[in-house]
Amino acid sequence: MLHLLGEGTRRALRLRIEGRSTARGELPVWMRSAEPFEPRLESTAEPGIFRVESRPLGQVLPANLLSGGPPFDVAPDQTAMELLETGLAEALSGATNSTAFDAGLLETFSAFARLFEQGVELIEFVQERVLRMDRDAVERMAHLRRQMPASRAVWIAGTLDLPRPGDRVFTLVPRSGAVLKGLAEQMEPARLLALRGRSVVVSGMVAFRPSGAIARIHAEQMHEASARDLELWSDVPGPLWSLPGEGWSRADPETRLSFEALLGSRPEEDEESEEDFLAALEEMS
Repeated sequence: MLHLLGEGTRRALRLRIEGRSTARGELPVWMRSAEPFEPRLESTAEPGIFRVESRPLGQVLPANLLSGGPPFDVAPDQTAMELLETGLAEALSGATNSTAFDAGLLETFSAFARLFEQGVELIEFVQERVLRMDRDAVERMAHLRRQMPASRAVWIAGTLDLPRPGDRVFTLVPRSGAVLKGLAEQMEPARLLALRGRSVVVSGMVAFRPSGAIARIHAEQMHEASARDLELWSDVPGPLWSLPGEGWSRADPETRLSFEALLGSRPEEDEESEEDFLAALEEMS
């Protein structure tokens, strides 16, 4: 139980700070000493009931991680356990467009199945609300995970902002006005600072929520956008297709492998010739 809570709090906190709960490779420096924000279990007089304690994040996180703006903001009086409970509550409610959980956190929630295999019948998290985990809840978590579309490569244009200047997290606002979270691990912070506030084109991979909305962008390249770039790449790309009945719209069979489905928007034929379009692709490569 303590292992699952520890893993869950780490993932919930990383999701808030980086926009993802898990990643390959080394842990970020602030996570390498996880003990300060992991929960502690204390027994009570009643069998099977434990008190969970978790320190406020303002006491354990570096100041630069507390100074970020939305959607990466962290309240100093929050705890990692509270972030975990928020994600769990929204997953239990089937909130397909939630930003409080991702595939990695759903994986942790689903791992409670191990406890039920050992004879546990019900787990309740009691604070301002009561969250109940049982076998049915675990199955709902697995269903949410199956709803998530596969990640895909995209190009997308929008206005760049840096909630934590000097860090590699960013937000991108395309012409729809949506605020998209992103991470640019392959770029130097100084390069990102130079592009802050400008219209840029980002190429990379996007991960999706169960609703089909973009959860985050993993940027591989980024450069200042030209007028042609804004025409080509300003629409928000969606999933390529879905399984029937999984909660987000399947692309029309005649158009789901079109340019729009694969990469984003493309100008009308009378606005851009095929030669100009191919030239633009060449510039992006």
